[in-house]
Amino acid sequence: MSNAVHEWPGTVLALNDLQRLGPNLRELIVADKVVLTPCARDEIKRLGVSLVRRETKKETSIGYGSDGLYPQVATVVLALGKEGFTLKAMQMQQGIGSMLLGKTAGEMVASGVMKSAVLFCREPEAAACAANKLVGIRAAAVNNMMQAKRACASLGANMMVVEMPGRTYFEIRQVILLMMNGKGCPEGSQTLLERLDARS
Repeated sequence: MSNAVHEWPGTVLALNDLQRLGPNLRELIVADKVVLTPCARDEIKRLGVSLVRRETKKETSIGYGSDGLYPQVATVVLALGKEGFTLKAMQMQQGIGSMLLGKTAGEMVASGVMKSAVLFCREPEAAACAANKLVGIRAAAVNNMMQAKRACASLGANMMVVEMPGRTYFEIRQVILLMMNGKGCPEGSQTLLERLDARS
């Protein structure tokens, strides 16, 4: 016998998940970040189930990590700390590969351990690709501020992967500050990305 009220623990709710909850379902409680597939959304309406979205605690910290030691990054983080900005170091194994770096950081952001992340590595495309396999991650590989600003404006990137070495102190600082002031994903992009996440 199914409960009339159920709290969904997952990040995506598909039609088959909804069907497993049983015919007695009257109220479904989900976190505000849960993605509903179009079929699940239609079934909720058809059954007259009350959908309640609960607000999850918003993590505000920005994480950073790298695939090696980059003195410029350490200097920028130290300077920003003295200015009152808080950055959370992602503890990564030294010499971690770019794809594993992206996957690990993406999991931290997707699970809410941190709001967003800036990674510094030799193969930013590989790190961004691995991170983007995770639901809710919008990672962009960037080489300069113009690309970083565009990724934030059009994609609402919650992970920026910066190619290293070769970036200046100023470039590193500006990318980190850009992520700290991120506005989130634009409405049109958010809707499309939620649909794509639901299909994966």
